[in-house]
Amino acid sequence: RTNGVVSTRFAIYKNELARRLVPDFPNASLSAMAYQNFQMPPEGTALDPHYTVILCDHGRCYRHALDDPACPANQWFRTLFEAWAGTENPRGIFNYYDCFAAQDEKGAGILAVPLDDIVAADIRYMHRLGHSLWSLSTMPPDGDYRYANGRYNIPQVTDYWRANMHMHYIQAKLAWEPGLDVEALRRDLDEKFYGPAADAMNRYY
Repeated sequence: RTNGVVSTRFAIYKNELARRLVPDFPNASLSAMAYQNFQMPPEGTALDPHYTVILCDHGRCYRHALDDPACPANQWFRTLFEAWAGTENPRGIFNYYDCFAAQDEKGAGILAVPLDDIVAADIRYMHRLGHSLWSLSTMPPDGDYRYANGRYNIPQVTDYWRANMHMHYIQAKLAWEPGLDVEALRRDLDEKFYGPAADAMNRYY
């Protein structure tokens, strides 16, 4: 434990699990989150290469892409991603693009957050570093959100996907081919979804 960071302790624990599991289940899919106070790679030991590491970038700046040198707030995250790029583990990211204050009963309404270009830059940065897994969770519009006393069964949640579908479409496409043109993808979605209204909706967006 160093200054509250427990990455090494976490890796020792995960390695012991792998030591016991892999001989009996050689094809098991193992994953380990780099999260909270164990985001950085461990020191003095290596995480078993059977693990896919899922990097969590909670607390980052979303106004700028991760690799934007003009953003000092994201420097720590660049250090994080580049440190893990030097390990043998397959790795990827669990994103938080959908975590906004409006997703509760006191929210400001349905938020359309134009993060298309940020998402594209982040995917390309991950690709350059050799990170091979990309994930982004979102609330499906046909989901059942009656739990928690109906707290999440509100338009701010159920319509979030519709308000930000460009971002979801673009990240899905770029996850397979990072070099695709973002503006072309936006137009492709508009034409498929809005038909004759594509030009008007593109200007509105």
